Amino acid sequence: MKELVCDVVIGFSGLLIFLNWGGMISAIYSKKCYSFAPPFMAGLASMIAMLVQPNMQIRALSWIPLVLDPSIALAMSCIAFNYFRRKHQNK
Repeated sequence: MKELVCDVVIGFSGLLIFLNWGGMISAIYSKKCYSFAPPFMAGLASMIAMLVQPNMQIRALSWIPLVLDPSIALAMSCIAFNYFRRKHQNK
C-alpha cells in the first residue's frame, strides 16, 4: 500500500512538473505570466515520495525531480549567478 501511495504522488508530481514546463513555454509565446503549480511543491513532493519508496533503485534517483522542476532550476541558477557575480565584484 505504501508503494502504491508513493507511486501516485510521484506520478501526480511528475504531471505537475510537466505542466509547469508547458506553462512556462506558453507564457514565453503569449507574453502572459502563468504557473500551474506553486513553486517548488511538485519537485519536493516527488523527491520525498521517492525517498520513502521501498524500492532502492527508485530511491537512488530521488534527485531527478529537483533538477526537472523549473522553479527549482531557475532558483538554483539565480543563486549560482549571484554567487559568481559577488565573487568577481570582490576582486
